[in-house]
Amino acid sequence: MHLEFTPDGKQIMAIFGDVGFWSVETGRLLFRLEPEGAKRSLSFARLSPDASHILCLNSSGEAFLFVAKAEGSYLKLDHHTRKVTHGSFSPDGSFVLLGSEDRTASVWKVSDGSLIQVLTGHKGEINQTAFSPDGNWMATVSDDYTTRLWPVKALKR
Repeated sequence: MHLEFTPDGKQIMAIFGDVGFWSVETGRLLFRLEPEGAKRSLSFARLSPDASHILCLNSSGEAFLFVAKAEGSYLKLDHHTRKVTHGSFSPDGSFVLLGSEDRTASVWKVSDGSLIQVLTGHKGEINQTAFSPDGNWMATVSDDYTTRLWPVKALKR
């Protein structure tokens, strides 16, 4: 489960197998998002900094990028050979960084869902991902007891 306010504070996003958005003022459900065929299996969600996109992971370790408020509109971010474990948006919302049990991380362009680069080097499953607040660095942490820093400027765009 996950709970997060939209940046304007007017809505709250909650994940209970699917993703729902409620009005803070009225408490009314505004809309729900769920990938087709993934009935109530979403286990992780993050809003982009401007709340225009939602990154979701399901219990099978698949990653989906939803366009907020466009019910049914999503892209499957499909590259990893094992479960995706975590994901992060860059501070400007233009990239998504995914970590996986396959010991790699992947960087995706939010605007079109294209895979930009695969980051390798960990010897264990990647558990967490993050971008620095200034957007210049990406970080991954792994079961191999290492944290790796990756420069965003080195991405092959």
